[in-house]
Amino acid sequence: MSRKLIELMRVFTNNVSSVAAKTTSSTDSISGTIEEELRLIKSENADLMSAYEMTQQELDDIKGRAGNLEIETQQKAIIDLFKQMNSPEYGNLLDNVAQTEKQIKDLKAKGWEPSPEAENSTMTIRMYHSFLKKYGITPMADIGCELQINLLQSENYDYEGSEFKDGKEIKKVKVYAPGWTYGKDIISRPKVREIF
Repeated sequence: MSRKLIELMRVFTNNVSSVAAKTTSSTDSISGTIEEELRLIKSENADLMSAYEMTQQELDDIKGRAGNLEIETQQKAIIDLFKQMNSPEYGNLLDNVAQTEKQIKDLKAKGWEPSPEAENSTMTIRMYHSFLKKYGITPMADIGCELQINLLQSENYDYEGSEFKDGKEIKKVKVYAPGWTYGKDIISRPKVREIF
């Protein structure tokens, strides 16, 4: 309970005691005094209710902000974990999983079937890729996709190729790593190479 609410309840209790004491002291002016005291008590009661409602709203707001802060902290931890997993230090794990998944699909489309010894590995790659998607870690571009980009658009990619002569020049590029997002947050940008 907040201090404001406790203090208001204390004042209310004191006023009720005061009214009770005054009603026994004089019988002539009882009806006028009681009505005045009753009006004051009703007014103070309304003030107490208002203070209680305000305190409850403040408490709800604090709980909401604390909950939002916890969610933001969890999201930041998830993003940091997957950024680290996709860093060069750890072999761009997310990109390699996506590239391997695409290679497996391409090979199977051509009729390839993995040997029993390799089936477990191909299944693990597919399951890991599905896990990423299920938990909101999604690729930004399709591997092998060909795009045409200008200098401004190249800032949205990790671009490998010759320098742009000016902002109007268009380069043809191919996506070789998809880039990843978690919700609206970017884990890594798609990697593209210029096609000559």
